[in-house]
Amino acid sequence: MKPNFKLQEGGNQEIQLKLTYENKEFLIKFDVFAQDIDLLEVGAGEFDITELLSDEKQNDIKEKIVTQLKKEDQQNYIDVMAA
Repeated sequence: MKPNFKLQEGGNQEIQLKLTYENKEFLIKFDVFAQDIDLLEVGAGEFDITELLSDEKQNDIKEKIVTQLKKEDQQNYIDVMAA
């Protein structure tokens, strides 16, 4: 996975997803170092389910994180140019 923009370095970043089904929450914790994402934890409610996910599913989550970071990067650029 090679992003076409520089990922901002940082540890212990989190994405929280709240599903409407019975207010269940999913938490994804990750680090970004050396332009790569290290998935630390995928939590469902109070349970860490990271080890239950296949390598393919973990890579899919990483790709989705990169996609979200790209969107935020583009929006930040638009906001700066509009200011």
